[in-house]
Amino acid sequence: MELPMENYNKVVKPFTGGKFFLWMLGFFGVIFAVNIVFVSVAIKSNPGVVDEHYYERGVNYNETLAQSDYQKSLGWSGVLNRTGDVIQFKLVDRHGSPVTGKELSLNMRRPAQAGQDFDVKMVEQSPGVYVGKLGDRPLGIWNGYFHAEWYEGKILREYDQLEPIELTK
Repeated sequence: MELPMENYNKVVKPFTGGKFFLWMLGFFGVIFAVNIVFVSVAIKSNPGVVDEHYYERGVNYNETLAQSDYQKSLGWSGVLNRTGDVIQFKLVDRHGSPVTGKELSLNMRRPAQAGQDFDVKMVEQSPGVYVGKLGDRPLGIWNGYFHAEWYEGKILREYDQLEPIELTK
């Protein structure tokens, strides 16, 4: 079987080293450009959420477990109440009696973005009722860590309670 005559007249250009070089340059150029875009977006959007004390927490893991068991044995619970930018936290023991005389703070942390975190000093307004002011802060959902500290002899004791807090207008 013979090919039609018009196919014989076409000139086939050879695939030379120069063409190969240009194709490879284009191929790797596209890959390089896409990687530059991905890396720049990753650097600009990095939330930076990292536990600054991860090593110490790992080394002191048994102490962390003992503290957790101690906190459970206390049987304390806190109730959060918020009006505007005023946070009220009522802390009671297992019998419903107010827990008084503790140094309490509120650590507000973004679940997915670092850099805007802040602390609120809580003051005991009445027995077991601690109050603090949030002030003008970015809106959104925050993790509120209520943290109490006190000494029993030479031992530092702590109580922590996590509460989700939504800041809205």
